Amino acid sequence: MLKIAKSFRLASFSLFGKQKMFIATSSFDKVFTERHVKEYFENGATLVENVLTEQEVDQMIAETERLVKQNDIFKKIVYFKSGEDSRGLDFIETGDKIHFFFEENVFDKNGNLTVPKEHALNKIGHAMHDLDPFYQKFSYQPLYKYILQQIKYQAPSLVQSMYIYKNPKVGAQVCPHTDNTYLITEPKLSCVGFWFALHDATKENGCMWGVSGSQKESTKRFMYRNAAGDDVLYEGEEKKYELEKAVPLEVKRGSMLVFNGDYVHYSEHNKSKYPRHALTLHFVETANNIKWHSRNWLQRNPNLPFLDYNKQVEQLNGKI
Repeated sequence: MLKIAKSFRLASFSLFGKQKMFIATSSFDKVFTERHVKEYFENGATLVENVLTEQEVDQMIAETERLVKQNDIFKKIVYFKSGEDSRGLDFIETGDKIHFFFEENVFDKNGNLTVPKEHALNKIGHAMHDLDPFYQKFSYQPLYKYILQQIKYQAPSLVQSMYIYKNPKVGAQVCPHTDNTYLITEPKLSCVGFWFALHDATKENGCMWGVSGSQKESTKRFMYRNAAGDDVLYEGEEKKYELEKAVPLEVKRGSMLVFNGDYVHYSEHNKSKYPRHALTLHFVETANNIKWHSRNWLQRNPNLPFLDYNKQVEQLNGKI
């Protein structure tokens, strides 16, 4: 069951000192327009341009570098590989933590890094938005609340945050998938993703590819915790992905994609010399008796429950 707390406040944290961060409330309908709403429902995804300024992107990258420097990222080495049938306890225990995941091909047989430390990570996840003050302020924004309302979310909850590296040469392929496979609600699937480009995402450096209209067929394959609670297993048949219809989703730095949980997407190996960092936020609905599936791999400690997104935005930013 998805247990929702009304609000939760970390220690106060100021972004950009006294400067205003993000877009003025009066401009929301100019950022996310009726065209975006139509594209989202018809195609399963829509590109929202210039959501973040250059300064805001720079600070996101800098604050993430701070996280890496402040933590012993080698304390528990966990590799992440898209599409694996087994993830293990070390992975599934990170749903309510800030954990650092490595690319699988960056250590030699003696355990020494073969790439610079700053290029070794695959991603950071999965609860920065509720554990780190900078990420909390970034993630609970009135603009995102407005966008969720426009695509018919009544009582959303932010269940997962990920900083995805896709570093030069080593950034691994992400297999075709839908997010509802991994973040499951019942009786209705409800995941939606916000994907922010922190560098220009191009075909050259491994941009996302997506299948327009693929959200019209519901996800039928799901990744659950096993009965012992120490690994994952898949149940159900994958829907037909029709990858021959996929198109590149090239996104300029500071812009974002909003995509449905049933939307088929993937990305190729970054073989270029250019980075392709991104931030992803995943939301689910909790209205109308929609519940977090009890067998989801991602589970929260009772001391860190999922939050009522709208309430948390109001508490951190004032009523809109």
